[in-house]
Amino acid sequence: MLTIKRIFSVRVLFSCVFFLCVILFMALYPIEVVAPGQGITIIKESDVVIKAPESAYVKSLFVSQSDLVMSGEPLLSYRNLDDEYLLAKTRQSLTQDLNKEQDMLHELCFLYSAAFPDKSADYVSVYGDCGYGKTGVSEGGRYVSQFYEDYKQEKNFFLKSALQGIKRKEELLKKQGILYKKRNALLKGAAGTLRFYDLDVELSNLANEVTAHDLIGLENRKKMDDKLILFSMKRAERALGIKREHEKITDNILEKSHQLMLLLEKKQLSVIYSPIPGSVLSMMEGVSEDTFIEKGSDLFVLKKEGGSKEIKAKFDTRYRSYLAVGSEVKIKITAPGVNHYFSGLIQDTSSDSLEHKKGDASAGRYYEVTISPEQRFIETSLSLGLEVQVFVVSDKTTVLDYILSVVPSQLKFEVW
Repeated sequence: MLTIKRIFSVRVLFSCVFFLCVILFMALYPIEVVAPGQGITIIKESDVVIKAPESAYVKSLFVSQSDLVMSGEPLLSYRNLDDEYLLAKTRQSLTQDLNKEQDMLHELCFLYSAAFPDKSADYVSVYGDCGYGKTGVSEGGRYVSQFYEDYKQEKNFFLKSALQGIKRKEELLKKQGILYKKRNALLKGAAGTLRFYDLDVELSNLANEVTAHDLIGLENRKKMDDKLILFSMKRAERALGIKREHEKITDNILEKSHQLMLLLEKKQLSVIYSPIPGSVLSMMEGVSEDTFIEKGSDLFVLKKEGGSKEIKAKFDTRYRSYLAVGSEVKIKITAPGVNHYFSGLIQDTSSDSLEHKKGDASAGRYYEVTISPEQRFIETSLSLGLEVQVFVVSDKTTVLDYILSVVPSQLKFEVW
């Protein structure tokens, strides 16, 4: 009996030692900790959001959802009513200024044209034949030409009076010659003093009359010259005013021409083009021809064409310590009948955790991780948006360390 009991005690002791060794081995045995996550295949910056560049109305819509588009292909054209109004107003104003400029040049040309032959131009005209006789005379030109008409009337009066004065002067001089002959005859015949006196008085009156006619002629010429000088002054004032207005309107024409050119260019560029080759993933709800779009609103979401180049994955926040940049990742395609594993490296990790559902704290949080897969994965040319399973393999740790790291997260100790 004693022997049986000893044998049983030895067996029990051996079993305890064995199980203790097994537990100790398992606790100290190094294992790999795997952080699981869910991912999706993408191209880097594959989704391109096209926003409305300004508030406008849709003129034409060239694509529909799911359509394939090439780079540079038009998606939508629009019209800005404010720009169209400004364009029409600028074009009208520019036309008025150009017409006004032509009227100024015609009037300036008219003022120094052959219409005023008695007063030559003060400068050589650079405007050439303005055709004032065909286009008509402007109001300013008619105002200045009135002073030239006054001069012409004064000139005609002067010429007529001068012609009459010449005839009268000739008659007086002829009469004066006759009187001198008569005086010489009386002098030879020893006539009386009274007759000589009367003859001298008559000769003196004739001389005064001749002088008076000369003075009248000089006065009439002065009036005529004054009229011509007044015309020259009025013409010079008007020409100076036109030149100043022309300088201002030239600046306005230049400014409005540039503004019109920019508005026309903007109108031609009122088309939204696809910046990438791909497909129309989504469109703004309700967008169609003649609908109004707000500036900055999302019009299209385009999906870039091509095979998967990256993986966007989500990991629970408890695995944050394993999500270091450069950590090794195992990738498994979640498709029926596919059991291939690929490797990759963590390229980037979000700086903060994100909510699974905005506003719902109970849904939990996650970290977004960008994974760069190996070349073999890229060469498979997988479709975009394909779900994959990802596993981050950490450095080796022991079972005891792993249990100790998990226990505090599962147990809660409350202090009163």
